[in-house]
Amino acid sequence: MSLEEFVRRVAEREGSRSARPASTRTVRLDPLGVPRPAATKQRAKRFYGLREKQFRRVFDRARRSSGPIGDELLTLLGRRSTTS
Repeated sequence: MSLEEFVRRVAEREGSRSARPASTRTVRLDPLGVPRPAATKQRAKRFYGLREKQFRRVFDRARRSSGPIGDELLTLLGRRSTTS
């Protein structure tokens, strides 16, 4: 069964034709064509399984570090996910 067929069947069961898996949803872009920060943040939170407060703590720790915030954030999130 193809992914499209599976999605169609699930949508029929739920009575909604707009149900799509998260990986096929469109991401809103800013005028420069870059994913919006809020969308990127939500994606990262879901990927690493964090709540808002947990994500904020990791982000604050990354901001206090000496390197670029984005690189430090990904390093800390990767370290956190391997220890869980």
